[in-house]
Amino acid sequence: DGPVSLAVINGDHDQKIRGVARWEGDIAEDASIHDMMGKGYLVITIEPKKGERYQGIVALEGDNLAEILEGYFANSEQLKTRIWIRNGEIDGKKYAAGMLIQVMPDGTGSPEDFEHLEQLTDTVKNEELFTLEANELLYRLYNQEKVRLFEPQPVEFHCGCSRERSGAAIVTIDRAEVNDILAELGSISLHCDYCGTTYTYDEAEVSELFIEANSGNKTLH
Repeated sequence: DGPVSLAVINGDHDQKIRGVARWEGDIAEDASIHDMMGKGYLVITIEPKKGERYQGIVALEGDNLAEILEGYFANSEQLKTRIWIRNGEIDGKKYAAGMLIQVMPDGTGSPEDFEHLEQLTDTVKNEELFTLEANELLYRLYNQEKVRLFEPQPVEFHCGCSRERSGAAIVTIDRAEVNDILAELGSISLHCDYCGTTYTYDEAEVSELFIEANSGNKTLH
């Protein structure tokens, strides 16, 4: 119920992500997450390749997003977790970066191990997070620990919208309602809030969509 009514991030195991936020009015630069969101919830939905999708819902308890996410892992996953999220500017260039440490779900390690790594990670500076390569940063922080590096994955923006998917959405609407829109506007447009692309269909294209959909249904029957 705050000025920011919604914030959504979608991501997959290949680190392809997209996001959108909706808000009204001006947001102060020093606004806290509670100033922005008001009363709300954090919802995390996991869709595994195999098995059922599942969802965790937690209240916005914490002073910032990192603390709220830590609460999610503690309450929904029962995994002790610390998260550092930083954003800022260096030489006129904007940066955002973060770190996460988490106990392994197999039960190895001790609370003392976690606390030790937590104290080391707490020393990380914004400039280090923004400018250093991951392996150099990890060496600086944990040079007395055993660190195993995996192949890095680039994080990139990716939107899965397409003209075909937008057309498939149109044919799920009642045909009479579609005809009313066409009569009023002359075409139907679907806009993707994630990437800003607009897909427009004229009357002939809409008719073709419904013909193909009905043909497909007959084939299935």
